Amino acid sequence: GYGCEIIIIDDGIDFALVVLLNGNPVAFRSLHSQIDDMHVVDELDYEISYTLTTLDTEYDVPAPNKLHYWSSNEVPAALRLKLGEKTGLIIEHDNLSSLPPLSEGIAARSLYVKSRIELIPQEWIDLQVRKALRKKFTLISSSIAAVWIAVLLVFFGIYKTRDMELAKVRGRAQDIEPAAREALQNRRKLEALKVYTDRSDSSIECLREVPLLLPIGDIEFTRYNYTKEKGVTLHGSAANDSMVYDYFNTLKKSGLFESLKDESVSTKPVKGVRRAFFSVTLVLNREEKS
Repeated sequence: GYGCEIIIIDDGIDFALVVLLNGNPVAFRSLHSQIDDMHVVDELDYEISYTLTTLDTEYDVPAPNKLHYWSSNEVPAALRLKLGEKTGLIIEHDNLSSLPPLSEGIAARSLYVKSRIELIPQEWIDLQVRKALRKKFTLISSSIAAVWIAVLLVFFGIYKTRDMELAKVRGRAQDIEPAAREALQNRRKLEALKVYTDRSDSSIECLREVPLLLPIGDIEFTRYNYTKEKGVTLHGSAANDSMVYDYFNTLKKSGLFESLKDESVSTKPVKGVRRAFFSVTLVLNREEKS
């Protein structure tokens, strides 16, 4: 159920008060009066009020509206009426003989552990938990230490092996260092020679490519500079700047040049006519020929 429920259990041996919150028992109180005691109603009313007040600080218990009275014997109707008037609760009486056997309750308790109340003192439980955690921590620490030592040994072995291999490599490097230095110098000489003997990006090739890509219209060069290492620098003018930009885009597509840089375009009047003056550097394509 949901909400707060009050249960009185009287089996002829024990006389107890149980409080359930949303179907889970949250309090057990042993009662000292008996059903035939003339003050039993007053005590039950006091115990119910006291228990609910105590629980309210921890659980925020809502006010109950029923009291379930379970007993092995019949409860007098007058007592039930008086108890209802005293507590303001609806009294429902049931006989304990209508409940299933204890074995079924034990089986249900083992299945539904979430709603089970542990009657062992919490201090004992905490002590056992601490012992188990301490044992588990010791075992884990020992395992970690063993693994760490094994890892250190493996790394030490790898380090020593690589140290020996490095010593061998250094020895071989010292042996071939003169020949390697001479080979590197020869390679640099060969590359320099190739730069100056390769005619694929020579000044003649660039001079042929640059005017070949000129767009149709009024565009002319005023300066052409070629450097093997830097590339080609062009200066010129055109009837308008759109013609210059079209020329730049065409140059970018040329396989002879890798890129364009230092692009500059400006317009100014010359003899009453505005012309676009430009300058650009064409970086030569230095990719290795296969």
